Amino acid sequence: MVNQIHDVPGSKLINVKESSNSDKGVHPEKSETATSSSSQDIVKLSSTAQQLDTLKELISTAPDVDQAKVDAIKAALDAGELNIDANALAKKMLELESM
Repeated sequence: MVNQIHDVPGSKLINVKESSNSDKGVHPEKSETATSSSSQDIVKLSSTAQQLDTLKELISTAPDVDQAKVDAIKAALDAGELNIDANALAKKMLELESM
C-alpha cells in the first residue's frame, strides 16, 4: 500500500507494507506477546496544522449570521433612518455577477 501526499512542503512518499502474523514469524498463540512488544506509530502535527485545526474549531462555532447587525439594520429601515439607492445596489449586484 502506498500513501502519498501531494503539494505539502517536506512531504515524501511512504511505502507501507501490510503484513500478517506469518510475515513477522509470529505464531498465532504468541500474537499477544508480539503485539505488546511491537512499536507504536506516532503522529505529530506541524504548528501550521495545529493552527488550522484551532481556526477550524473557531469557525465551526461562529454563527453564520451576525443577528445583532441584522436587527440593527431592520430597525433602521423601519425607522426610515436608512436610505437605499436602488440603482447603486442594482449596479453593484450586476458587477458581482460579472465576476
